[in-house]
Amino acid sequence: MAEQLKKSRRKRGVILSVQGWQRLQAVQSQLAEKANNKVPYTLEELSELTELSLSTLARVRDRKIPVDRRTLEEYFTAFGITLTPEDYLKPGLQPVEPQPQSPELLTDEVEGIEIDDLDLPEGPVGLGSKFYLERQAVEAQCYKTLIKPGALIRIKAPRLMGKTSLKVRILQTALDHGHVAISLDLGLADRRLFNNLDAFLQWFCASVSVELGLPNRLSEYWDDIFGSKTSCNMYFEKYLLPHLNQPLALALEEVDRIFTYPELADDFFSLLRAWHEAAKQNPVWSQLKLILVYSTEVYIPLNINQSPFNVGLSVDLPEFLPEQVNELALRHNLDWSLMKTHQLMNMVGGHPFLIRVALFFLAQQDCSLDDFLTIAPTESGPYGSHLRRYLQQLEQQPDLLKILLLILESPEPVQLKPSEVFKLNSMGLVILNGNTVVSRCELYRRYFCDRAPLLNRQLGEINIEIDQKEREKDVSRLTDSLDFQNAQQESTNLDEFWR
Repeated sequence: MAEQLKKSRRKRGVILSVQGWQRLQAVQSQLAEKANNKVPYTLEELSELTELSLSTLARVRDRKIPVDRRTLEEYFTAFGITLTPEDYLKPGLQPVEPQPQSPELLTDEVEGIEIDDLDLPEGPVGLGSKFYLERQAVEAQCYKTLIKPGALIRIKAPRLMGKTSLKVRILQTALDHGHVAISLDLGLADRRLFNNLDAFLQWFCASVSVELGLPNRLSEYWDDIFGSKTSCNMYFEKYLLPHLNQPLALALEEVDRIFTYPELADDFFSLLRAWHEAAKQNPVWSQLKLILVYSTEVYIPLNINQSPFNVGLSVDLPEFLPEQVNELALRHNLDWSLMKTHQLMNMVGGHPFLIRVALFFLAQQDCSLDDFLTIAPTESGPYGSHLRRYLQQLEQQPDLLKILLLILESPEPVQLKPSEVFKLNSMGLVILNGNTVVSRCELYRRYFCDRAPLLNRQLGEINIEIDQKEREKDVSRLTDSLDFQNAQQESTNLDEFWR
């Protein structure tokens, strides 16, 4: 009897037709245009609007697994439209072509995504882009923290995980709340500045002045008697912050570049911590909101009471979940399913950039997912330039390449010293899991393992060359030593002669 009931329920299930899908997309787009700042609704927001569970919505939108017709009715009713027989199909029936719709229901999103409508998968995702997926808990925390006096937000994630995209939205939120918002990339500073605290802090103050459109007045506030940190402090407290008369949201990118300069790091980071603490008592400093963006763990020793990395809001960006990848595929107007999501994630994980490249490629190419996965880890695939860039970087750092190959070729997680893997983690090539490290995804493992024999030969040649240079140095030192000994002996003989 139970078996008969199960079969009966399956027969009553229906699947959303192409026409039904387009009608839903149309009204959802229209509502988002009016009520959601033109930003497409996330799966979580749709769940709140329709009172349907995330899993049910995923099945409806997947259009592969039958759902109860009443579920579709509830979905349609939530957006003020009526379900018709043309909006759904019985399981096993082939989809029919959609019927013409009235012009007012057609939107850019429903008509399908043309190549020109796709965002190139490079750089930060633009404000208002339908291809930006909110990690809702993350964004909500950041926006809530930002409006607090003296806020400090720390965004940490490997390269290409979406740090800058999040930073852009935090700064936009700051502007929406009447703040001045600027961003400073420490990667733009000349290398020489990192070896001199005074030069670096003057560059820092001058750069902030430029971003704010204010004249450089360093000569009025910089005093060698007080030192660099106090001078920098006065420049902000007596000039920049009072001049604005409104809160300043200051984002610093590539903060981890300072980690390799311990003396500068100790002084600069203690200054940022002092500013954050001063905000609790000084109304001037309460106007400064700091957003620190970096790619790796803080691996340098810092005084726990003077470090900005153990205060404020810590944001560690996670990879996309399968539901999010599925949602993004639907926004690319792809014929998609959760099974395809899992196939793609088996190759690239939930890495935002790798997912964006895949969906962009599939949306503009006449290519199946299976064909895409075949060419993905090759030089001629859509990730070719991305993979070659990593290879070139690692060839310049043989020790790092050697560690990566050890990790990728090991069937088990590898345990290494933290200092040996932080760089690889910041590049996004590996994942730290407690005290062990593994490859971030199958894409990187295949690409580098396929080239392992050649790379190992190159590493062997480098080691031979290094050994040869060391032997030459030893011979040179020995020759110098023998010459010195011979000179000493000759001097001794002359002394004895003249006596």
